[in-house]
Amino acid sequence: MKLHPFLLTFILLASACSLLSTAQPTAASATQPVEQVNATPTQTPTSIAKTPEIPDRPRYILDTVVNYDLHSINVVETIQYPNHTGQELASLTLAIAANLWTDCFRLSEAAVDGIPVMDYALRLHRLDLPLPTPLAPDSVSTLTLRYSLSLPYMDQVNSQRARQLASLLEWEGFLPAQTQMAG
Repeated sequence: MKLHPFLLTFILLASACSLLSTAQPTAASATQPVEQVNATPTQTPTSIAKTPEIPDRPRYILDTVVNYDLHSINVVETIQYPNHTGQELASLTLAIAANLWTDCFRLSEAAVDGIPVMDYALRLHRLDLPLPTPLAPDSVSTLTLRYSLSLPYMDQVNSQRARQLASLLEWEGFLPAQTQMAG
């Protein structure tokens, strides 16, 4: 007996659909008894909190906008500072070489771990930032500085100005190396 292709296709589809419907769980088979576990108040799930990785040295991120014609730079500087001194720190000191020039460095905002710091001290090339909470040994703090630089104009050839802008890393604030102090 020769089967018509239409009839053969219909039979294959019907059998495939019936296989799918038997393979799927029904509402009656999905409800199975659940084993009850009596938990006491002392049994609480514990979570393992990951400790943030402490970098070997400070990390600097400079977000800058340079206006070459006006010799000015707007900077948002972020410093991740790891305390490897072995002692608790109540403040951090940054070197700000740009403040050695009159009207060159203008600090508009300072924050430590997102908390604004208003009682900082800026004298010559030294910026002292008191920390809102002391920085424990082997922990990290994030400093954020928002400032502008007005680079001094040199009455020399344009190549001197280009060298000034090319060496911007000499103008940014940085944390001098701190050593572990004895006792």
